[in-house]
Amino acid sequence: MVSTSPKTQCRRVDNGSEDRISCLPDSILCQILSVPPTKDAVATSILSPRWKHAWTSVRNLCFDDELSVMGDEVSGITVAAFEKFVHSVLARTHPSSVEKFSLRCSYLRSLGMFDYWVSSAISRNVREIEIDLRDHERIPLPASIYRSITLEVLRLRSYFALTLPPDGVCFPRLKTFHLMLQQPTNHLPHNLFSRCPCLQHLSLTVYFTAANPASNLIISSATLKTFVLEVMYCSHSSAPNQHTVTIVAPNLEFLDITDDLAVSYAVHQLPSLHKAVYYVMFSEWPPIDRRPPVQLLAGMTKTKCLTLSAGVLH
Repeated sequence: MVSTSPKTQCRRVDNGSEDRISCLPDSILCQILSVPPTKDAVATSILSPRWKHAWTSVRNLCFDDELSVMGDEVSGITVAAFEKFVHSVLARTHPSSVEKFSLRCSYLRSLGMFDYWVSSAISRNVREIEIDLRDHERIPLPASIYRSITLEVLRLRSYFALTLPPDGVCFPRLKTFHLMLQQPTNHLPHNLFSRCPCLQHLSLTVYFTAANPASNLIISSATLKTFVLEVMYCSHSSAPNQHTVTIVAPNLEFLDITDDLAVSYAVHQLPSLHKAVYYVMFSEWPPIDRRPPVQLLAGMTKTKCLTLSAGVLH
């Protein structure tokens, strides 16, 4: 952004009053424009010469293709326009570091384009990434995201295929991780979380179907402090297979579980656990063995505050 004196940029609006917002320093304008969606920030460029290039220094890049769609009408034109807009913004913005990159997209046409968008944010030392591809499932994440040394917050609001680096640390600075898993394998989650050396806050939603074979979901982390788990069962046509969740987190302080399946739990010692919330919905599956809640509670002997749903106590 070309630096100019704010006083020289002040102007009078139609009613004669002074336009004080335009008098603000560039740094303050960038903070203001980082709050709304990027589409709205770019739209301010028509206000005056002072605002024409102000948006190019914003540190929050938030894209949502639903903001480009009128009602329920989607066409190749609107999808192409959204893709062109994202490309244009990434080409014209120039902060050396990006605070947040958010992408919500229902009509992604090219995996290469998605990789470019995310990799562009990674190359700008992004601190927080949030992605929701809505109608797309199990798209692989760009390889660059696993090695980012600035990424601290990652929120994946849809299913992704996680292909970890063959060895060593992944997500070396990641502290907060929101993840959705469908048909989890026995080895991937364990490898993933145990290889994140700074992970402190994990929010995990796991979906099972009747077709899923029995599995053991392992949550292993020496640094984890808070863990929110939601277990969902997506079929009511037949009884589910028995699944197990293993928790190995010696520094865990807060545990919140909502369980639609009453999975089995293997909880290793949780000496630091201060608060736990456990909600089980038995109404959908009355034949389910009620021993799993007891297994979980047995690993919470040092918990200071315990909240249970009525179903656990029956």
